[in-house]
Amino acid sequence: MTTVWEFVEKYYPNYSSSDEIATANDIDQILTEPDHEWSEGASRIWKGYESDLAAIAILQDEVMTSVYRKAIEGYIASKTEQL
Repeated sequence: MTTVWEFVEKYYPNYSSSDEIATANDIDQILTEPDHEWSEGASRIWKGYESDLAAIAILQDEVMTSVYRKAIEGYIASKTEQL
């Protein structure tokens, strides 16, 4: 494992079907792709936050805190199961 996101992919519960992960990806699109060729979810967030990048950055911090916490909990649970 070489990146934090690989850790998240491995240990976040139900990673591939998580709405929270989808939201994190949508927010990342907004903050890193200025051309506005975003997913429907990213466009919805952009409009919902009235194009306020500062507020969206705060939302990103909140979402990523939760994502990392759940991935760490998943890691701990996987190690506990091994005992």
